[in-house]
Amino acid sequence: MADENKIKLGTIWLTEDGTAVGEGCRSTIQGLHYLKMKWWGNATRNARGNPEQNLTPVAGVNLIIQVPALPFTKLDDIITLFDNTLDSENDFELIIDGTAGNYGLRAEPDPDSSVIWIDVINGWARGVEIRVITKAL
Repeated sequence: MADENKIKLGTIWLTEDGTAVGEGCRSTIQGLHYLKMKWWGNATRNARGNPEQNLTPVAGVNLIIQVPALPFTKLDDIITLFDNTLDSENDFELIIDGTAGNYGLRAEPDPDSSVIWIDVINGWARGVEIRVITKAL
């Protein structure tokens, strides 16, 4: 089930009117549960049988933002942002504010597959997935 979230990628707001004050868009965000913890990992036993934790900071979490439909012009803006970010080896601000939670962090596009969609009908991209990797909390 999709949540209502205001999502900001760089300077691009995914809201009904494209601004910070607009209504949130329907979206599902996979991977957010890792952001609820400061560290994540597993515990193993060392050679003496004592438990040791192998923990990793939350930076590096893959997030998949699924949006049922976006204006293709907005999707084109996201693709441009991601291309520029990858070319400059930089990152961008990612804000999620809504029923999925409230997060403000840095992210970069997933270099393997950052934006996909099913099709475009009447100027709307359907079945959009935006894939990012968190940089820091």
